[in-house]
Amino acid sequence: MKKIIVSYTNIADNNNDFIFREIIESSKKALNLLQKEYPALKPTLSVVQVKETNTQTPATVIDEIIKLNKDPKIHGLLLRLANKPYTSNIINAMKPEKDVNG
Repeated sequence: MKKIIVSYTNIADNNNDFIFREIIESSKKALNLLQKEYPALKPTLSVVQVKETNTQTPATVIDEIIKLNKDPKIHGLLLRLANKPYTSNIINAMKPEKDVNG
């Protein structure tokens, strides 16, 4: 069985490991099917969780997304967003071709 690389980026503290593990396991199954068709493919999913904290700014989150957008080793981004007024700015910072949320 070929190894599928999944990266995890966490901008704030994460207390929802169960949800992330579930998403990653589901993604691994889907990516495994892709690798059967394209054996040289080494897909990477990055999960970015944005929580409401006093130390996090919209610019910090957007900078992280831009960095991941530019990384050719990252094939997909999954955003987990807290309900903040700058949510649309964060979503708009992500390249549509890397957006796994749709």
